[in-house]
Amino acid sequence: MKIKEPKTALSQALLDTSGSARKFAEFRKNEQIYGQGDAARSVMYIHKGNVKFSVVSASGKVAVVAMLGPSDFFGQGCMAGQSHRMGTATAITPTTLLAIDKKELLQMLRTEHKLSNCFIGYMLGHNNRVEKDLIGR
Repeated sequence: MKIKEPKTALSQALLDTSGSARKFAEFRKNEQIYGQGDAARSVMYIHKGNVKFSVVSASGKVAVVAMLGPSDFFGQGCMAGQSHRMGTATAITPTTLLAIDKKELLQMLRTEHKLSNCFIGYMLGHNNRVEKDLIGR
């Protein structure tokens, strides 16, 4: 029996659930998805393509903090109370995203246990990868 990777299981669980406040959006190469300081009301799931996440410091320096690809999430800070985007997301290839309204995702996580378990696993794995990158391991 083959065990699904958390990202794959999460992708399938997300696509298997229905919802009215979810929509697919297409972005061209180098098109901005959202900007630093924009209102944070949804979580993005990358169906196809690649996204660069960057931040601008108070002194005006730009830093790329993440490169994301298919089955990755971004913008999940709104789930933790962020009212504004902390950085800028830009498509670096033609990209198709699924935008999920924060309120709908919260409801889905309460009622869709398979989705909830996969999402929690994805977020914990993401945090582990960020910590490893920060300490250089």
